[in-house]
Amino acid sequence: MLNRLSYICTVGPSMANNSILEEMYKLGMDTIRFNMSYNHPKLYDLITIAKEFKQKHSDVALLIDSAGPEIRVLIDEPLEFSANDLITIGKDFKLTISDLALLNIGDLIYLKDGDYILEVIEKGTDTAICKALTAGVIKNNFKVYNESLYNALPFLSEYDEECIKLACENPVDYFAVSFVRNADNILQVKDMLKKYGREDIKIIAKIETPRSLANLDEIIDVSDEIMIARGDLSTLTPRANIAHYQKYICQKCQEKNKPIMLATGVLASMEQKEEPTIAEILDLYNIVLDGITKIVFTSETSVSIDPLDVLSTANKIFDTVKKKN
Repeated sequence: MLNRLSYICTVGPSMANNSILEEMYKLGMDTIRFNMSYNHPKLYDLITIAKEFKQKHSDVALLIDSAGPEIRVLIDEPLEFSANDLITIGKDFKLTISDLALLNIGDLIYLKDGDYILEVIEKGTDTAICKALTAGVIKNNFKVYNESLYNALPFLSEYDEECIKLACENPVDYFAVSFVRNADNILQVKDMLKKYGREDIKIIAKIETPRSLANLDEIIDVSDEIMIARGDLSTLTPRANIAHYQKYICQKCQEKNKPIMLATGVLASMEQKEEPTIAEILDLYNIVLDGITKIVFTSETSVSIDPLDVLSTANKIFDTVKKKN
């Protein structure tokens, strides 16, 4: 049994000063993560704060997490809808990919981490009429998931290359590659890091798509570490299978002696509440038993009411695991 968990904490408004970072460091934070999917000016201010903190604590690593190939909603005003409503993509809202002819009748389109689902019932070149299978509110910049549209995207965008360049220009230790499809994707990123003179940056492959699961062995072989990105994985695959996939990926990484980390929903309720749910306590307990040594906190630390309490709670759960096993 390891002595403690390693916490990778995503920066955000809740972590925007050195005093908070100092307290989180004492509680076990050893990596600061920058989520490049949300590109905004304040992110670069946070990078500056983290760099200054790293100068004081050289053992703290910096991790840039790429956006990867993605599709997002473009809409001026939120669109509220009910189940069975008809929504026309290309009219009611647009997407950052224009070739809707790639869609097929019966295709499912997932929004907001899979909480909202649309089914394509009619399509054209520039529009697709969908029936809502759930109720909700579509907002600008929501991620959109559909395998046909996603597979048409190039793996590395201009923005991804900007993120790689940003990593190379700063004291970044890790680069997390989003929506990995195969080993060649990792090699592309390695070539880019070499181009900018930072071959020393370690690569984390995020397993979050059916194709990454299908090519898991080759991806593990060419990556430095593996991240189970449960949020997107549970959107792009049947959600009921997520526990199986988590254990399957763990087993593969252990067979190949590859470090593994887990992201999404570990203590998600603590973004708004002081206490975790019973299910979250059980989840973290089992995560440790599965041999996962690194936990990636996202909204739990970036926008939570108390990021210090998140780490303190995780430590208490881990201490229970140590005592009982």
